[in-house]
Amino acid sequence: MKTYMDSDKLLPPLVQEDIISIEKALIIFEKESAVWVRAKTNFVPNQQRLWYTVCKNCHKAVNVDIDWDITCPSSKEDSKVEVRFRLGIMLDDGTSKLHAVIFSLDAEKLIPFTAL
Repeated sequence: MKTYMDSDKLLPPLVQEDIISIEKALIIFEKESAVWVRAKTNFVPNQQRLWYTVCKNCHKAVNVDIDWDITCPSSKEDSKVEVRFRLGIMLDDGTSKLHAVIFSLDAEKLIPFTAL
């Protein structure tokens, strides 16, 4: 079902009581992999490229041009290459700050641009 690619399936539904501070989130990240926080977001410019290329079949990163046809080093299958969006942000809720990277469709929901 490729749940790992869909944050709507990956994250539990938002319940107000589940929202915690970034300070607390940083402490529990050793046990939890996803949490809800409410924070101000800021774009972090020049951190990394805003896009990267992946194998269209397995979505593993490949360092090739967009229009290439490849034999994927991970899946060993012939594949096209597609571009994915990557957005570096800083979250700040007053208790602490947290760097985060938002990928693909989640980043495209946040700002009105695609990777292309």
